[in-house]
Amino acid sequence: MTPVDEMCPSEIFGANLREEKEESFSDKAHSFAKNHFSHFYCPNPVTGNWQFWIMPQSIEAKLGKVLFVVAKYLKGYGELSHKDKELCESIVSKLATQTSRTLPFQVTILRNMILAAWCSAGGYIGIHGHLLDKMEYYLTHRKKLGLTDYVHPNTGEIISYEGLTKSDLIAAVLGHEMIHADARHQGYIMERGIFLSLIRDRRELEFEADKYGLQLAARNGFRPEASLFFLEVAKIELGKQMSSMPDSVRKRVMNSRTHPTCSNRQLALFESVKTLIKS
Repeated sequence: MTPVDEMCPSEIFGANLREEKEESFSDKAHSFAKNHFSHFYCPNPVTGNWQFWIMPQSIEAKLGKVLFVVAKYLKGYGELSHKDKELCESIVSKLATQTSRTLPFQVTILRNMILAAWCSAGGYIGIHGHLLDKMEYYLTHRKKLGLTDYVHPNTGEIISYEGLTKSDLIAAVLGHEMIHADARHQGYIMERGIFLSLIRDRRELEFEADKYGLQLAARNGFRPEASLFFLEVAKIELGKQMSSMPDSVRKRVMNSRTHPTCSNRQLALFESVKTLIKS
């Protein structure tokens, strides 16, 4: 066997592949790319899925910083001096110790009445103060609002929200956004441009960020059920917005959304949340 220190990167990653049998076309294409493009065809640092990696990390981070500033300017998002600013920064710093890549993660609280958070390539995160305020409101009044637990719509299984804290909720949101950067989602989109413009592909990336963001927050001691609670908040608030739209507009919005529905995201996370609670 070839000593590991003499093996090229593609051989190290491929050392445990199954013995060659009758390979499908996709298997042959995968093997060819690994053997001949090892500097560009690598496992994703978060998911382990093999993909072409064209943009160096240093360029990805620099470009992401520029795009973050441009997006703030074009959308009119001013920075906000929010009471949770230090808490957000400390959570990002804590989560960053467990990410797969060393990125210049930074969080900025934005002034706008939008229920959203987003992340540019390289780890530049924007979270709107309106979202932080809404999460705190629902958390504080969860019993009065009937948000005491999540009930699985098919099995009736229950996950309680008892004991959740503001930090748990913020970590759920920021963990999701940090995975977008750590798993190269924005870099992947920039590299492929129009080839990844399909709504279906964007939604798959959101499911991926949900899954691994949940794990990232849990590894750092935050409650995994916070992800379900946050999606409950988002579902209620988005429902209010949708109800005020004409039917024709609402249908167009639903068909063009880059995110899966909150209910589908909760269902996708349910088993992982149960497992993490028990561990």
